[in-house]
Amino acid sequence: MEFDIYQSSKSKMIFVFVSPGVDPLSVLPRKYQVSVGQLSMFKRNKTINENDPIIGTSPKELINNVTSRGYHIQGVEIKTNISEVGASLGGGLLVASLGGGPIGAVIGAAVGYFLAHNAKEAEDDS
Repeated sequence: MEFDIYQSSKSKMIFVFVSPGVDPLSVLPRKYQVSVGQLSMFKRNKTINENDPIIGTSPKELINNVTSRGYHIQGVEIKTNISEVGASLGGGLLVASLGGGPIGAVIGAAVGYFLAHNAKEAEDDS
């Protein structure tokens, strides 16, 4: 099936799929129009089949939504997860593997924890 794909002005990771030639604002409910903001053409006449891999959705669901509702909204969210425990273990193992011994491993673990903790605080402040 062919689609026109539009990209949201509010988030470059939100896309609206419609049948070719269809104005997305004519089929998109008002509450979604506000959420996505202005839409700009991303890809015209993109062919997607039921077996094509698509990140974040099933092609069957996409095809079904456009066929039944006239549109499909696809959003991608990228998150990072900073783990103090993982950084501590990694720092300790790294120092130990470099010949730092048990005391070096403890210091490496403490440094790893400190760096991850500060990175997480900085992420929360932004």
